[in-house]
Amino acid sequence: MTGTTADVGGTNDASIISYEIQYNEGSTFTPGTPAPAGVQTFTFTSFPASITGLSVATDYYFTIRSICASDTRI
Repeated sequence: MTGTTADVGGTNDASIISYEIQYNEGSTFTPGTPAPAGVQTFTFTSFPASITGLSVATDYYFTIRSICASDTRI
């Protein structure tokens, strides 16, 4: 994380149509659909990606999952 941006790297997979990161400031959470109250969702289609608008000097908790062509979340 640099400043207010978190860069996300990984390996793209042709069977994945998108990736979804849920994140929260300062506390753990159980990911879900829809996202729990107070949890932000960032969806992107390929790596690399960047989450912007984060606060400096703040602890964040992140989860990531893959969304397959059949809309199955892994």
